[in-house]
Amino acid sequence: MNWKYDAQNAYYVNPVGVRFNFKRYAYRNDKYGFRRDFKVYQAEKNDENHHINTQALTLYGNTKYIMVNPQWEYFKAKTRKSLSNSNNYSRRKYDVETVFGNLKAYLGFTRFTVRGLKKTKDKLELP
Repeated sequence: MNWKYDAQNAYYVNPVGVRFNFKRYAYRNDKYGFRRDFKVYQAEKNDENHHINTQALTLYGNTKYIMVNPQWEYFKAKTRKSLSNSNNYSRRKYDVETVFGNLKAYLGFTRFTVRGLKKTKDKLELP
């Protein structure tokens, strides 16, 4: 999310500038019976001058809210951190499909024109 979060006062600010304050805890059960816990944040309807902020309202005039799953956010951050590690991608060059890499590098193969195990073995035998 590109929203700013203040952990000390427990509120989010969206890119438009609407502040979402913590309101309550909630949960949902999916069709398999798994319980997911959420934190509900509700937008401030009025701005500093006590005028109604239209950005904080839905089309029907209700106050907007967001539901945040802290466990989901934790695992997303953990995965994002592990994927951003450049070591994982540099290792892929050597680990993935090394057989085809060796065929291309050592035997000069650029394209396979035969099908089947027997024909491939015949093609790999050097004269």
